[in-house]
Amino acid sequence: MALSEVQALLADQTAMEKDRPTWEANWQEICEFMDPQQADFYGTKTPGQKRSQKIFDSTAPVALERFAAIMESILTPQPSVWHRLKPQEGAAEPGSPFARWLDQVNQLLYDYRYSPAANFSSQQHQNYRGLGSIGTASLYVDAAPGYPLRYRSCHMSEIYIAQTSWGDIDKVNRKFKLQARQVLQDYKRHGDEIPDKIRTTAEHNPLQEFTFLHCVDPNEERDRNRPDHRGMPWRARTVCLDTNTVVRRGGFRTFPWMVSRYTLATREVYGRSPGWMALADTKTLGRAAKSRLRQWDRELDPAWATAEDVYTIKQQPGAVNPGLLDEQTGRLKAVPLNPNARFDIDAAVTEQLRGVVNDIFLITLFQILVDSPQMTATEVLERAREKGALTAPVMARQQSECLGPLIAREFDLLAFQNLLPEPPAEVLESGLQYQIDYVSPLATAAKAESGLSVMRAIDGLLPISERVPDIWDNFDTDDMARTYAESVGLKQSSIVSADIVAQRRQQRAQQQAMQEMAAAAPGLGSAVKDVAQAEQIATGA
Repeated sequence: MALSEVQALLADQTAMEKDRPTWEANWQEICEFMDPQQADFYGTKTPGQKRSQKIFDSTAPVALERFAAIMESILTPQPSVWHRLKPQEGAAEPGSPFARWLDQVNQLLYDYRYSPAANFSSQQHQNYRGLGSIGTASLYVDAAPGYPLRYRSCHMSEIYIAQTSWGDIDKVNRKFKLQARQVLQDYKRHGDEIPDKIRTTAEHNPLQEFTFLHCVDPNEERDRNRPDHRGMPWRARTVCLDTNTVVRRGGFRTFPWMVSRYTLATREVYGRSPGWMALADTKTLGRAAKSRLRQWDRELDPAWATAEDVYTIKQQPGAVNPGLLDEQTGRLKAVPLNPNARFDIDAAVTEQLRGVVNDIFLITLFQILVDSPQMTATEVLERAREKGALTAPVMARQQSECLGPLIAREFDLLAFQNLLPEPPAEVLESGLQYQIDYVSPLATAAKAESGLSVMRAIDGLLPISERVPDIWDNFDTDDMARTYAESVGLKQSSIVSADIVAQRRQQRAQQQAMQEMAAAAPGLGSAVKDVAQAEQIATGA
């Protein structure tokens, strides 16, 4: 017998929860040592409860916060536009109406994303913390009344994912709680099927919570002729688990979940992180810190050995202890027990462990340019190339799993709300075929190899060109200049099209020709005068 819709959704959820106990146990342990604010994967923590009892060394929590700041600054830096939309290869020239329209859209995406109401920066920062600690992060992107774009980072205790055979996340379930009054606020205005149990509870106990399951997956029953949610490529259904009823059905034109993983192990769906790698060293640092505290107590408030059974030793400043000095030998009858602690060894080992943790969280890597500010342009490109090579896997995964789908989702939402400028005719004819070019510092670092190749070629050819100037005829110097400009992150709007370059060169050639003619004019006038005088003499005029 075929399962009902609710039974099928609950069966999927049960399958997705199968391996979660192992993951959540590891996530809980990692967060207890590195991100205690998020250490509540079992829902047992009381709001306001202290969660940092296991942290005795702050190296990992500080490294995690720096990691999130680094990821934000190199992938999605708020002060600058970190991406650009450009026509696909061969679709349009830079500076064309299509390209200018994409520039306008690109700026609008940035403006709406970073508007205060959108809440992107804080939510994406939370995602970067999740990538650093447990290795998986989820961002929900949608529109709401009065909010063209709205972002929400969800705690991974709520998120369950499944992927295609190619490794793409195409199914996300979110299991969450809402108060009865919140259900009415969020669902009533949409005409959803709110169970009578919740309506009644909202009247007598509005703060009582109910559990819901929001499921988004490919719409296998899509009817392309329908304009409503039944015709959309992604379907969404929300089930109230307390009543086993579907309270909302909907759909999406683009996938609303941006689920990214830091790195993946074989045959695993959820990601792994720097936090996984640094956990052992972090726990060692914690144990060492506890031992160090005990040793400090022994040094500052030591135990005493005395010659008699009982002695009362006064340790406050200015105290007098009669009878503790042997009158014959002058020796103390009570001496502190010296544990002979080697704090120098402890400091060396601790510093080494802290360095390893900072390396794992990429902090040491991104200190390169900060620690070496006096570098030539070639040295800067070389360092940038090294950083780009070391972080390329991280960047590629974040671009494919988060940033690329994020921009596509934003584009779709703004277009549906008629918030994008009217496209020119050639844009409509091309079918809005565009591609995303990332211009964040990390993306620029990854492109540094091409710029470095240009610099090496020029440095090597300059001495030869002094003797053989024609050697430059072997190269497309315009392309070399564009390649170098892009490798150092120059804005696309600063690079003009080939047609404009040709026009400028033609105007420059005409101006030079006119200047040469003007310079030759005085000599030409004198020659004409001499010829005229010679003709007058010959004719006897």
